[in-house]
Amino acid sequence: MRSDRLFSRDFTLMILGQIISLFGNAILRFALSLYVLDTTGSAAVFGGILAEAFGMRMSFFLAAGALLLFISIAVQRKARQLHEA
Repeated sequence: MRSDRLFSRDFTLMILGQIISLFGNAILRFALSLYVLDTTGSAAVFGGILAEAFGMRMSFFLAAGALLLFISIAVQRKARQLHEA
């Protein structure tokens, strides 16, 4: 079952589902922070929770970026070695 189209229907639905899921996660993170603000009345706690959520994502992205950089350098070196041989 081969399709000549760039994206099949199943793939498009999966990507659309992932986009909706990411949007829902972002809304949930913000909504829970607003709930804490409403419950405690403390802007410092609200800001702390938002900063922690943002900080955790950024630390993960930085670590993933460093890992991808390391892998790409290793692949480039291996490709040069194979090309020179």
